[in-house]
Amino acid sequence: MQTVITGKNYMWCTQQCDTKLRAEVAARYNISMAVAEILLNRGYGTPEKIEDFLFESEKHIHHPSLLADAEKAVLRIQQAIKNKEKILIAGDYDVDGITASSLMMSCSY
Repeated sequence: MQTVITGKNYMWCTQQCDTKLRAEVAARYNISMAVAEILLNRGYGTPEKIEDFLFESEKHIHHPSLLADAEKAVLRIQQAIKNKEKILIAGDYDVDGITASSLMMSCSY
């Protein structure tokens, strides 16, 4: 059985889950019933899994030096700063692209 969640500009069809558990998750984490249902349907059924997803910790963040050629990029940026060169900051137009570009711009002043 499916649940239909509608809003002004969207309609989600999700698999129905345990309504009691959904209400408990929504109340415990102060989230909507829709978000609780989506979490449960995606396999986040225990407090540990839900908290790990909602409250990301540093243990899941990879060190930037693991990126290919990260050291070369850092050296080149340092050289550009030292030589007072202009640096172009480009990003794509999605959530992480806009966020990363904005962060880079705010750090550049």
